[in-house]
Amino acid sequence: MDSHAALVAANAAFYDAFDRRDLAAMDSLWAGRPGDVCIHPGWEICRGPEVHVSWARLFSNGQALRFHVGEVAAEVIGDAGRVSCVENIWSPDGRVLLGRVASTNLFVREDAAWLLVLHHGSPIAGKGVERPRDDAAN
Repeated sequence: MDSHAALVAANAAFYDAFDRRDLAAMDSLWAGRPGDVCIHPGWEICRGPEVHVSWARLFSNGQALRFHVGEVAAEVIGDAGRVSCVENIWSPDGRVLLGRVASTNLFVREDAAWLLVLHHGSPIAGKGVERPRDDAAN
């Protein structure tokens, strides 16, 4: 798998872990550096060990969500990779679009694995209309 495809796959694994509320899988996707940053929509900045705590809080709040990730744009820049996308967040039954979040995920390549060092989500005003799912991620 080339670097670009591996980066896109790492981003998909992030959303899969998010969708499944799998804390162990989520932890395995992060670099685990003191400078790691996670900014959930409406939250304060989480750094270092706070990143794990933020995911634990999110996954334990009882609210299951379904993600359809679209408008994926990925770029490999040496041993860094940037992915921007739109998180279309649906109710668990997939019938109600609850909101949309513009997201940026920054990865670093370590030992041939892409690991997150930054996740930043910003709400998009209004629910809008989900664009078709982008399975071909550029």
